[in-house]
Amino acid sequence: MQEYVRVIGLIAAVLLMAMAASAADGWQPSVRPDKSGARWTFVGCRDEVIEWNCWIGDIRGEMCQWRRNSEQGPILRSENYSESCEFMWASETVEKTGEKFKVEFFDGGRSYFRLWENERDAPRKFTIGVVIEGREVAQYTSLWDRFTVWNGEVRSPMDAKLTSGKPFPAIERVQSLMDERSIEDARKDATDLSAPVAVEFGFWFDERHESAAKSELQSLGCRWLTTADRKGTIGPFPGHCAKSVSLEVATIAKWHLRFTRLAQQYSGRYYGWWRPSYR
Repeated sequence: MQEYVRVIGLIAAVLLMAMAASAADGWQPSVRPDKSGARWTFVGCRDEVIEWNCWIGDIRGEMCQWRRNSEQGPILRSENYSESCEFMWASETVEKTGEKFKVEFFDGGRSYFRLWENERDAPRKFTIGVVIEGREVAQYTSLWDRFTVWNGEVRSPMDAKLTSGKPFPAIERVQSLMDERSIEDARKDATDLSAPVAVEFGFWFDERHESAAKSELQSLGCRWLTTADRKGTIGPFPGHCAKSVSLEVATIAKWHLRFTRLAQQYSGRYYGWWRPSYR
């Protein structure tokens, strides 16, 4: 009889612990960032370390998960919330392949960018997908560098290429918008835009290809600069070449295309242009 009572007591204790754990994990966010209307199945939330800060260490909060079907198969969404219930960041995992994406919402949460990069021991590849109402409508790929999103605006590597779907205006036009802003800054600085303006284009080449690449740049009128030429200034690019060009969006776009192809030909990178401040 005593043994029976002891077993019943243990079972009751286990059930109470399970109920307590279930209650603790039963939290759900009252407001989610996803406003797309896509149908998600709630999986659950649990208290855990959601971020690490070098000043205060571990940051605890709630990690909540949802699942839905997509054109890539079942997707598991993880959304992280602070202890004060504020949304922090989100990611998605394609369960069939294990690919994990960073999620960046835009358009009031009705759409989001899906950012991915492969493992470091594989040939580098970076993608950004555009997901609207739960469907990926465009995907861009770079072999040079990762895509970033800042205040809802995409920053794309110069070799970004549409690899599926239809062109997405917010990505297609981002470089011309950045050029427009830089040209407007030059105008505000009282730069004479009626004549060619001295600018610097940014590149990187490895030792095997650097000499040949520099020679071709020279043939295009772009003079490679040493640190001494730049009066000791370092950056913002690994390497710089100087050229005077008409500061017009269409003209700059042609040089972007020419220099991107040149960098691809010599296994390098092309980063864009800037007006040096040390002159």
